Amino acid sequence: MGETITKELLAAVRDGDHSAFEQLFVASFSKVKYFIKGLVKSEEDAEELAQEIFIKLWMNRASIDSERNISTYLYISARNATINFIRKKNVRQSFLNDQIAEMLNISKKTVENQLSLAIRELREVVKLLLLFFS
Repeated sequence: MGETITKELLAAVRDGDHSAFEQLFVASFSKVKYFIKGLVKSEEDAEELAQEIFIKLWMNRASIDSERNISTYLYISARNATINFIRKKNVRQSFLNDQIAEMLNISKKTVENQLSLAIRELREVVKLLLLFFS
């Protein structure tokens, strides 16, 4: 990630240079997004999280240390944002599972098992469709 990112470029970003930020964004965004996608398995979620990381970087640009490795900062930010995203997603899913179980008067574990089976079946159908339309 650091091949086109110089100390001068980082100093310019820190000083509010929009074109320098654009260069940093172009050089780094796809790598950050790819890293996140490997963790969340969703193109849309990865794109959104990567965008949020760069928004926060721009908002906090005054604290950029041009002597430090920006790649490390970006990957740590990506990791932390992804962990927070997964935690929130798990909490929401658990809450939904609780609500479904309560509405149907069944155990939460039964809901989770049935959702897992449904997802497995959907994956198989998608595989077959992909084979058929390839």
